[in-house]
Amino acid sequence: MSKTGGPRKRRKRGRAVAEFLFEIGFEEMPAPWLKGLADQLLSKFTAVAADEQLAPQEVRVFWTARRLVLVAQVNERQEDRTVVEWGPAAKIAKDAAGNWSKAAEGFAKKQGVPLDALKLAPKAEGSSDLYVSATKQIVGRPTGDVLAGALPAILRSFNFAKRMNWDAWLDDGRGAFEFGRPIQWLVALLDGEVVPLTIFDAVGGAKGAARVMAGRRSLGHRFYPRGASDRGFDVRSFSELDAGLAARFVILDPARRRDRIKWNVEAAGGEVAGEAAHLVQEWADLVEYPTVVVGSIPPEFADLPDEVLETVLAHHQKAITLPRGKDGSPRFAAISGCDDAGAVNAAQGQERVVIARLKDARFFYNEDRKRTIESRVDDLAAVTFHKGLGTYKQKAERISLLATNLAGHVGLSADITTAAGRAALFAKADLVTLMVREFPELQGVMGGLYAQATEPAGIAQAIRWHYHPVAVEPDAAPAGRLSGEALETFALVALVDKLDTLIGYLGIGVTPSGSSDPYGLRRAGQGVIRILLDFWTGKAPNLDDVVADGHRLYGASVSKPTKELQSALRAFLLDRLRGVLVARNAGSSDEIDAVLDARVDPLADVRDVAKRLHALSAVRSEQREVFAALAEAFKRAKNIVAGTKVGAVDQAAFVEGAEGLLHAAIVKAESAPAADPASRLRAVAAVRGEVDSFFKSVMVMADDPVLKTNRLALLSRLLNLVYEVADLSKLASPAGDSATSS
Repeated sequence: MSKTGGPRKRRKRGRAVAEFLFEIGFEEMPAPWLKGLADQLLSKFTAVAADEQLAPQEVRVFWTARRLVLVAQVNERQEDRTVVEWGPAAKIAKDAAGNWSKAAEGFAKKQGVPLDALKLAPKAEGSSDLYVSATKQIVGRPTGDVLAGALPAILRSFNFAKRMNWDAWLDDGRGAFEFGRPIQWLVALLDGEVVPLTIFDAVGGAKGAARVMAGRRSLGHRFYPRGASDRGFDVRSFSELDAGLAARFVILDPARRRDRIKWNVEAAGGEVAGEAAHLVQEWADLVEYPTVVVGSIPPEFADLPDEVLETVLAHHQKAITLPRGKDGSPRFAAISGCDDAGAVNAAQGQERVVIARLKDARFFYNEDRKRTIESRVDDLAAVTFHKGLGTYKQKAERISLLATNLAGHVGLSADITTAAGRAALFAKADLVTLMVREFPELQGVMGGLYAQATEPAGIAQAIRWHYHPVAVEPDAAPAGRLSGEALETFALVALVDKLDTLIGYLGIGVTPSGSSDPYGLRRAGQGVIRILLDFWTGKAPNLDDVVADGHRLYGASVSKPTKELQSALRAFLLDRLRGVLVARNAGSSDEIDAVLDARVDPLADVRDVAKRLHALSAVRSEQREVFAALAEAFKRAKNIVAGTKVGAVDQAAFVEGAEGLLHAAIVKAESAPAADPASRLRAVAAVRGEVDSFFKSVMVMADDPVLKTNRLALLSRLLNLVYEVADLSKLASPAGDSATSS
C-alpha cells in the first residue's frame, strides 16, 4: 500500500500497471449459478481487456451469494499501435480512368484518412486479389476511459438460467437491462480511482433517474456485526475490500469458506466425502459467513434406517449425517450464516424442522411394513410407466421374464435364476409405498429394506441397488458392497431393467436430443455399460438376443421392427461405451477409436474392450515413436487394400527380398495370441523395420496382376495381425489421410 492507502504503483516491461477492482453486489443469487457466473466474468473481462490492448495479468475472481468480485493488473493506458483497415476490392475502388471511386472515398472518410493515403494491396500473402487499405496510427487511451466503455457490455453479456426484469436501464444504446437478480451496489476502481458506471431506472420504456452508480463503497454482511448502524465501508484496493469484508462477517474466497466448513464438519466427527463433499460445496455458496451447527435427533427416531435418516437430512434439509451419539441418538451438521453466538438457536431451529420431517417418515415406515413387498406388485397396475408402454406392473412382469431368460442363456445357476426373477418382479413395488411417495429419492432403497422381512438377502440387495449404477466412476456405488450370488443377482436385475427401458423408448422412437433427456435414457445406457464393465462376472450376454426377447414381450406396444431396434440400441450403447471410456480417461481419443473399430464386436464383451484399450495405451506409451510409424504404415496399407478381395499369400511369388522378410516377420508375430492384446501389440511393434523396408522398396500396385494380388494379400495379412485388438490406422495423424498405390 502507498502512504495514501491506495494500491502501490507497479511497472511491467517499462509500462505503468494499475490494479482494477470490480465488485457487482446483488440480491442473493442461487448458489448453483455462482461458479458459472464467476467463470463468465473472468473470461469476458480477460477477452475484452486483451482486445483493448490493456494486457490483463493476474486476473482473479471471487464470489459469495451477494457479490462477484474481479481484481486484475492492467496497463494504465493502451499501447499506441498501427493498424491496417481493409476496404472494398480494387475493381470497385477505382473507376475506368483510374480515379478513386465513391466507394473508396466513403471508406477513406470512415477511416479518417485522406484519399492519397489509400493503397491497393492483397489481403493475404501470395494472393493476386487487391483491396483498398488504410494504415492508421492509433494513440492509446487511458485505461479508465476504456473500461468505462467496456463495463456496460460486460454487465449485459452475462448468461443466466433465468433472467429477471428489475426495471433497469443501461445507457449503452440497448436500453432495458435484465440481470439474474437486482444489482444493489457497484465498486469499480482503477488504482483507487472510480471508473464511472451507472445503472438507471427504466420508466415507461425509457431512461429514468440514476439507480446504482459505481463508487468505492462496498457492503458487508446483512446482519453482522450485531448492532452496527452502517454495514457499508469505503475501499481503495482489493486488499482493503478483502480485509473490510472479513471484519464484517463476509469470507470472500469460496475456497476459504469450503475449508472452514470442512474443518468444522470433521471436528464434529463427520466425513466430507461423496455426497457430503458436494453438499459442502453447495453450503459454501449459500452463505457469506458459514457457521456449521450440530443438531441432535431424539432417541425415539434411532430405529429408523440410516438410509431414511440420510435422505431426510441430506435431500430435504441439506444436512450431513454425523456419527450417532453415545445413547444412539442420530446427529447431523447443518449450515447457517449466523455468528458463533447464534449457533445454538440455529441448531435448535434445524432440529425442530428435522424432527417434524422424521415424524412423517416414521409414520410412513411403520404403515408400509404392515404389507409384504410381494403383495404390492398388483398395485403397480395403477402406476403408468409410459402411456405408450403400459404400467409398472407390466414392466415388472416383463423384466422378471427377461431376467429369467437371460440367466438361462448365460448359464447362471438355478438359485440365481429364481432369485433374479423374484427380485425383478418386486423391484418396482416400493413405488406404491407411502415412504417413496413422500421421499422419491428412496426408490429401490425402501424396496430392499422392506424385502428383508420376507426375502433372502440376495433378493433384497438386488432390489436395493437395481437403479444403480448412476455414476461413471468404477468405484461408484454399488462397487464393493456386493459379492457372490448377491452381486450376480443384482447385475442381472439391474441390466434387464435398464435394457427394458431402452428397448421400450427406442422402440417407440423416443431418443435423447441435445441436452434433453427427460426419461434418463443416457443414464440407463451408461448403467448398462457400467454393469457389463464392472459388475458382470460370467459369460457376456448377447444383447441382440435380449432385444429380441424384450421386443417379443412388449408386443404391439413397440412398433419398430426387431432388427431396426437392435441396430438402434447397438448404436446408442456404442456411444455410451465411448462416453464411459472417455470419462474414465481409459485412453486417448484415438486409442478409444482404434479399439472400438477393431474387427471385434465391442458390445460382444465390453470387458474385452477395456482390456484391449488398457493394453494399447500401455504398450503405445512404451514405444510411442514406433507406434506413430506403424500407424501411418497401417493407414497406408488399409487404404491400398480397401475394396479388394484377396486370397492366401503365395511365397513362391515373392520377387523382392523385402516381401519375404515382411512375411517372415508377420508369421513370427502371429505366434503371439490375440487373446493377450499386450503380447500381440508388442509383437506387431517388432515388425516396424520390415514394414518400412517393404514400403520403401516394393511397388504394391505392380503391372503384373500376380505380383499385385500377392502383395495385396501380404498387406491384408499384415493388417489382420492386429485387427482383433485395434485398428492401428486410427492412431495416424489426420495429415496421413491420402491414399497411396505405391
